[in-house]
Amino acid sequence: MRTLGLATLLTFAGFAIQAQNVRTFNNLELSTSVSRNTQQYSLFWGESLQITSPVPFRFTTGLRFSLNSKTSGHYLANEGVKLDTLSFDKKPWYSTFAVPLGLELFYKAIGIGVFQEAVSFSGKKSYGDAYTPLREEETLRTQGFSHVFGKKQNLTGGIYVVYTFSDSFSLKAGYNRISSTFTKSKAGKELGYARLNDDTFTVGLRLNIEK
Repeated sequence: MRTLGLATLLTFAGFAIQAQNVRTFNNLELSTSVSRNTQQYSLFWGESLQITSPVPFRFTTGLRFSLNSKTSGHYLANEGVKLDTLSFDKKPWYSTFAVPLGLELFYKAIGIGVFQEAVSFSGKKSYGDAYTPLREEETLRTQGFSHVFGKKQNLTGGIYVVYTFSDSFSLKAGYNRISSTFTKSKAGKELGYARLNDDTFTVGLRLNIEK
C-alpha cells in the first residue's frame, strides 16, 4: 500500500513538468499527532510546487524532524521476527529525520492531501532495563535507517484536509499512521525485531512563503 501511494505521488510530480500556471513555495510546518499509545511532535521544512491546470494540485517534499514516544504498557507487534511483544515500564522517546513526499488536490482554499515518508534516519537510541524488561547483556534499540520498501520502519504517512488562508497560512487536520521498529540484541547479535503501527489524529499549521 505504501509502495502504491509513493508511485502515485511520483506520477503526479511528472505531470508538473509539462503543466502551466506553476507557483513554488517554501513551507514551514509544525504539527502534532496523538493517540492513546503514541505521541509525535514534528517540524517540517521544504518546498511545494503548485499547479493550477489542468488539475489543481501541490507536490511537496523536504525534511521532517519528529520527536516520538510510546506510552508505558504492553504491546503486540504488528510485524516482527522472533519478537512478538514489547513492554515498556517508562515512556521511550526517540527522534527521526525523514524525507516525505506529499500531494494535495485543492479547490480554492480547501484541499485534501496525502504524504508518506520515503526514508528516515534515527540515532539507534538504546533502552536499558529501566525502560523495558531485559536479560543480562540484552539491549533494545530503535531502527537506525528505514525506507518505504523495507520491513523495519520508523516512518509516518497520512491523509488530511487542509484550509489555506490568503496563500500564506494553511491549517491541516487528519489521520497519520506511525510505524516504530525496535530491535533486541544480545552481545551484539540480533535476537529479533518488532514493528508497532499506530493510527493517530493529527493537526498542523503551515507557513507558505512564495518564491
